[in-house]
Order: sequence, then C-alpha cells, then structure tokens
Amino acid sequence: MQIPTSETLEWMRPILGPEPRRILEVGCGDGEVAAALALEGHTVVAFDSNQDCVDRARARGVEAFRASFPDLDPKSLGPRFEIVFFGRVLHHLASLPEVVELTASILRPGGLVLVEDFAWEKVDEATAAWVLGTLRLGRDLGQVPADEWDWELPPLQAWRAPFVDHELHPGEAMIAALSERFDIDAVTRAPYAYRWFDRYSREAPGGADWTPAILGCERYLIKADSAVPIGLRVVARLAPPNGRNQASDR
Repeated sequence: MQIPTSETLEWMRPILGPEPRRILEVGCGDGEVAAALALEGHTVVAFDSNQDCVDRARARGVEAFRASFPDLDPKSLGPRFEIVFFGRVLHHLASLPEVVELTASILRPGGLVLVEDFAWEKVDEATAAWVLGTLRLGRDLGQVPADEWDWELPPLQAWRAPFVDHELHPGEAMIAALSERFDIDAVTRAPYAYRWFDRYSREAPGGADWTPAILGCERYLIKADSAVPIGLRVVARLAPPNGRNQASDR
C-alpha cells in the first residue's frame, strides 16, 4: 500500500468506526483507497471521470464506474450512503453549491461528508520556498518534469500561479460551501506536499525512498513552525437547518 493511501486510511478509520459503512467515493483515481476500505468490510461504490482510472479501480475489485460530479443521477446510485468521501477532488469541481446539494441528496440523515484536500491559499513564503526548492531538486535529479512549474518566478508566486490560473477552489471556499448545508464537525490540517513528490517519483528509480523522506521532513518543519500544513481535512454532517454547529478551523 502506498504511503499517501496509508495516511488517508489512518485518518478515516476512527471516523468510520468498527461497523461496516456504505461509502461513495467521488473521484476514486486508481481505486487504492476504495479497495482498502472494501477489504476492511465496508460497502464501497466509486466513480471517476477518467475511464483509465475506472479500469484500474475495477482491476482492484472496486465497484467503479465512469461519471462526473455533479452531473450524476442520484437514483442510479441505489440506497443512500452513510459516507461520501472526496479524496483530493473537491478543489477542482466547478460548482460547489451544486456539489453540496447533490451530496446532501445521496446521504442518509446524519450521514457524513469526508473531504481530504489541500488549502493552497494558506501557504506562506517560507513554505513555498521549501516546496518549490525541493521540487527544483527533484527536477534536477530528473524526477520532476521540467515544465511543471514556472521556475523563474519567486517561490510564493510560482506556487500560487497554477491554482489561480486553473481557478481551483481555496480551502476556505470549500469549507464555506459545505457549511451552507452541513454541520462542520471538524476541520484539521495535515502534511500534504509529500503527495506531489510521491506522484512524481513513484515510478522513478529510487523513487520509493522519496515519499517517506519528504513526509518526515514536512512533519519536522510543521512541528518546528517553519512550514504550514497544506493538507485540509473536513468532517461534515448532514443535519436539519436548526441547531447548526460550526467547528473552528484548527
């Protein structure tokens, strides 16, 4: 199992609890998380907009199909779900209000939305300098594509540019959209930059050593208050309009 998947499951397990859950994964990628959850006894339905991803997920035994969110007929999904999981996908879904309403329509009362994503807008100059500097090292070692980032810009500007250019949602926008329809049970921050290195280096010679090394470095810098945690994890609960509770970001 890849380290990013292990980190995701470590976060999800205490929330899911010991009983089997009916889970929908939005944007399942190659299905590694969905397959692991199914092995742990959960009923998992997953989809992705990319057919190659769907094929790889099916090869892992995942009940996966091709679809886009929110362009999806909820009736095609069968009974309502206890959990809807957005794994690093919510930031690029075009209409957050539509996504939120469709999610509410396919959840059981009291059901949970779990979001694991990143808050690119929280990155400061020091964190951007570390991330872009390390990516530059990866470029020079042949593991990061040379055209992936604008290496001539100052680090913070280079970091923000692709997210602004592609109009990706910042973390605060995702939280705000969810809070219009759900109670926010928890918002937490976590390491995330290591996931970029894992994506770049997974197939490279010696690349398997990069992910744990970068994750360890990221944790060290966060603990020393020398870098901000980029990762964003949200737990939101479907609840009636009255008695709404908004958890603080911590």
